[in-house]
Amino acid sequence: MKKILLIALCCVNVFIACQKQTPEYESKIAPEIEVKAFKFLSVVHNVDVSQIRYDDTKNFVLIGDNYKMPVEELIKRYGEANVYKAEFEKGDENEN
Repeated sequence: MKKILLIALCCVNVFIACQKQTPEYESKIAPEIEVKAFKFLSVVHNVDVSQIRYDDTKNFVLIGDNYKMPVEELIKRYGEANVYKAEFEKGDENEN
C-alpha cells in the first residue's frame, strides 16, 4: 500500500513539474506601438499576426520560423512606413 501511495505521489510531482508554463515578459516595445508594429510585419512579410513573437531574452521579434529582427529595427521601419500607415491605418485616427 505504501509503495502505491509513494508511486502515485511521485507521478503527481512529475506531472506538476512538467506542466507548460507561459513565461511573462516585459516588452521593450510600447504596448500601443506593439500591436500596430506586429500588424505592419504581418502585412509586409505576408504572415499571420499569430506567427510574430517577441523574444525578450534577446530583444528580437521572431517572424514565423525563418526570420528575426531586432526590436530597434522594427521600431525604425514602422516609424518610416508612411505608405503603409496611409493605406492600412486610415481609420485608426478616428477610433481614438
